[in-house]
Amino acid sequence: MSRSPNISPQPQGSQTQGPEPLQLKDIGTLLVKHYGLHEGTWDVSFEMNVAIGQLGSSADKRLPGAMFMISRIGLIRAAALGPYTINAADVNPRPAPR
Repeated sequence: MSRSPNISPQPQGSQTQGPEPLQLKDIGTLLVKHYGLHEGTWDVSFEMNVAIGQLGSSADKRLPGAMFMISRIGLIRAAALGPYTINAADVNPRPAPR
């Protein structure tokens, strides 16, 4: 994970370039290290808000719709191992005693 950021082309029409987006497993690894976890298996969790109403580009084009917003990102203990499950012992081992 200690790679330098890759600058990748943005979707057509984008005005700026930035670092390559992180994969879900990379985000999980960063969170395990951020929280100082050294054991257990973890999955990334998302807390979401939902808004419903009339949506459209103009008043005459409004239709019933919904918007989903990610309000927080965290970790939950993995109920089962999956492709994005993070093993804290692998990515953030406990420091060796001195």
